[in-house]
Amino acid sequence: MLHLRAKKQKKAHFMFQIPKISVIAAIMLATSQTLVCGQCISYHKLPNQQLLPTPNIDIVMQDRDGYMWYGTAGGGVCRDDGYRMTTFNSETEGCGVMKSDVVTCLAQDSCGQIWVGTRAGLYLIDKDCKSIQKIECEHIGDRKINCIAVSTDGAIWVGLRQSIIKFAADGTYSTRLSIGDNKREEPREMMLDSHGTIWVTILRGGICTIDPKNDSLTHQAWNYPSAASYIAEDTLRHGYWVGTWGGGIVRYPEMTVEPATTQQTGIHKFSSEIYNLWIDRKTQLMWVTTMDDIYAYRMNATADSAAPCLSPFPLDGIVPSGKKMIGKLTADRHGNVWIPGHSPHTFILSSCYASGHIRRDAVNAMSQQTDYKIMVSKIACEGDFYWIYQNRTRLSLYNSTNGQLAFMANDASPEPLSTQRPLSRRRTDKGVWTCNGRRLVHAWHEGMKIYWREVPEATMPHYISALNDVGDGRLLVGTEREVMLYDYAKKTLQKLSDSDGVVQQVSFSADGKLLFTTDEQAAQTITDTNGHIWTRSEMSLTEFSPKTGATRTFKPTDRNIGMDSFTDITIVGDSICLGGIGAFCIIGSCRELDEPHASDKIVATRIDTLQAIHLSTMNQLHAANVRFAYRFNPSDEWTELPAGQNVIDLNDIGHGNKTLWVRATDEYGLWHDEQAVCTISNPWPWHLWATLAAIGIALAIVVIRHRKKVAARRRKALSETRIDPFMTQVEAVVRSNMGNVDFGVEALCRELSMSRMNMYRKFQSSADVTPSEYIRLYRLRRASELLRTTSKTVAEIAYEVGFTSPQYLAKCFKEEYGITPKEARQG
Repeated sequence: MLHLRAKKQKKAHFMFQIPKISVIAAIMLATSQTLVCGQCISYHKLPNQQLLPTPNIDIVMQDRDGYMWYGTAGGGVCRDDGYRMTTFNSETEGCGVMKSDVVTCLAQDSCGQIWVGTRAGLYLIDKDCKSIQKIECEHIGDRKINCIAVSTDGAIWVGLRQSIIKFAADGTYSTRLSIGDNKREEPREMMLDSHGTIWVTILRGGICTIDPKNDSLTHQAWNYPSAASYIAEDTLRHGYWVGTWGGGIVRYPEMTVEPATTQQTGIHKFSSEIYNLWIDRKTQLMWVTTMDDIYAYRMNATADSAAPCLSPFPLDGIVPSGKKMIGKLTADRHGNVWIPGHSPHTFILSSCYASGHIRRDAVNAMSQQTDYKIMVSKIACEGDFYWIYQNRTRLSLYNSTNGQLAFMANDASPEPLSTQRPLSRRRTDKGVWTCNGRRLVHAWHEGMKIYWREVPEATMPHYISALNDVGDGRLLVGTEREVMLYDYAKKTLQKLSDSDGVVQQVSFSADGKLLFTTDEQAAQTITDTNGHIWTRSEMSLTEFSPKTGATRTFKPTDRNIGMDSFTDITIVGDSICLGGIGAFCIIGSCRELDEPHASDKIVATRIDTLQAIHLSTMNQLHAANVRFAYRFNPSDEWTELPAGQNVIDLNDIGHGNKTLWVRATDEYGLWHDEQAVCTISNPWPWHLWATLAAIGIALAIVVIRHRKKVAARRRKALSETRIDPFMTQVEAVVRSNMGNVDFGVEALCRELSMSRMNMYRKFQSSADVTPSEYIRLYRLRRASELLRTTSKTVAEIAYEVGFTSPQYLAKCFKEEYGITPKEARQG
């Protein structure tokens, strides 16, 4: 989703639908449980940590528009769009309003406004107006706010002291609920479950629930010795998990403790003192923050409620070692886990199964053992292990966690065996299906040892050419002349259809119809568990959402793919495994393709303070890798901004209505087909022209004289560079950093190991310009040379010499030389 935001204007959201594509090849449906390994999780520091008013964050929240909100320990609330940080505290937007900059909780109401709990009162942020106001309520005053929840009817519930205060959806006070007379017990956390009930954990107590329909509060049974601190719903197992303060995690209402969460580390019980927890239903991992660290537990599927469900999932080598001071974790809409902290500072854990994520594996062991890079013909995933068929080496087994590789043709039991290309993951048991001529073969492994057996009752009438295990003990087999169905649960073989050639792909449709193709060039098509249709050809891969018609496309040359061509795709949970020449990739299904989009156009009225449009895809974690492109006419070429740049300068677009088209890449550099459209109105009142003309005439002579003096002074400064040793050194540094748009005086000081004060003194004695003027003038001189000596576009030259946009280069160029870059090129 692409967001455009103009100064002094409300933001707008865009979703662009692309017409549905026709699917020619057979649609191959498959299901599989998602498995996750440590290799699939990566660690990231908070990208915009340096923009925070204080380094310590206690609360993180993502709103429905995609903005990340940080509740800090002393710096107020910060809103992050991936590029800029907007701060609300007692010294900025909240000056004279906020009485505390220590944020304790955050929530977004049904109107999109942000409710902020602090140590001294409750506040409300209007995102569009960037204003903050204090909520005046006699039951709250300047008291500390512990928690906030929003019910399905839009009401806001605020927990503090022995009370829970209800506000209506419009923000007006409604009622007050008391949790009891014990002053030691306070509402600690609140959670809205899928049934609309609000669950409340009580500080130094148990659990109560609120029915928002009748504003009733009910205390629930709690006979565990430790107080409840946090509660999370488990919709898969139809129950709840309760974090306690000193007693680990228990299942509720069974009240069975999870031993893995009570293991004491060191002399303290900090690891059993739970801050909060979050369940990733996709990977079946439970993420937990405690007083001393972050932990992950694999949620084992078991029907026995008395048996432990959680087993430790090691994070060694993923997160920083040692004990930590961290806060309450949360997950963003991409599935990344955000851990706010003091020591270490806030960090993010992303999984290769997060929305749209890509993980590449070049299988280096293959090139080390064979001197050939990996050339996948067919591939099947089995947890951390991958079965890879290559035409030269035949079937091999690859362990992605340690890089080990074993070849079935060299070492297998009962004996080495060379199999053919058909390959399919066995759905109801371990291992894969492959073949040897007309014979069906079941291969499996124990560690890196490969075992196999022939299936005597499944010898086909002709050579096997395609295999597809469709689940429920059924295997579709394509041959040179027919399609067979092998029921390996019943050990029966049945002919389904004749074919007029060699079967290349075979499957059942959603309504049970047999689908197959004999066309070797037919695109390979599969459907993941999210319903997204993936279509592979030799040189492209497309993910298509039937819900919205949106797509994203991959090419072998994409930076994060790095293959010569694509050869095979297969399902891995709701991700796919893409095989090719040079590597294979795990690509997560992109949930953003299913999101409904709002209006496709915004209108920004240009006023005095409107100088630029700021762009964001709300991908804060990878904003530095996202690129934008824009144009003012559909027939124009796209002007591409460098990676990490998100500002379009509007200073030189002229008056009158302008239409701006914008597109963006994802974090991997893939350009999306969707475009955002922004109409910019520039209504200059007629009487301003007379005023501007008068001012222009009055200043014309002064400006001309000043420019002549400045130009002479700057030419002198550049010429003296050649004879002054210091200026020669400065010139070398500036020249080597020419294309770095962030290079300025501070960077120049670092390169020359000088203080800013000494730098200015040296420039004062060696040249009659400031350091910043020198850098700007040097870039302009280089731009002038490139305009005269090359055929590069103005945009290419602008970025090459370090300007943030072609418009800014044109503005500076005209100020310095009195003509535009285009006029300079024309002579």
